[in-house]
Amino acid sequence: MATNYQDFLAMLMSLSDNFISTYIVDLKTENYIEYKATSEYEKLGLAKRGEDFFSHTHKDAEGVLFSDDLEAFKTAFTKENVLRHIAQKGVFVVHYRMNIGGEIKTASTRITMAKENGEDKLIVGIRV
Repeated sequence: MATNYQDFLAMLMSLSDNFISTYIVDLKTENYIEYKATSEYEKLGLAKRGEDFFSHTHKDAEGVLFSDDLEAFKTAFTKENVLRHIAQKGVFVVHYRMNIGGEIKTASTRITMAKENGEDKLIVGIRV
């Protein structure tokens, strides 16, 4: 877990070209905000900010994930599972296929944690 939030954001910015979207999630409230997205990702029409990140992500997945991957994604992508993986390995990763622009593309979501003013934040990156 990164302890200096500003240093972590600087690192995230330098790596963000590898992601089609990045989010920051307040772990306590589950409020989230999109930090950066490609035009390809923006065309999916997903919310740029909101509440109840994990529940909202499950609903969004129904419209963009390849149907054969949906149940496995929902099983893996829970707050408890994400936090357990971060505690054990420093990062949570889930792989799936997405429908982007009418094309099925292999994708992954990577999540780690950082602190901002003593508050835990999840840093979420989506890659294709």
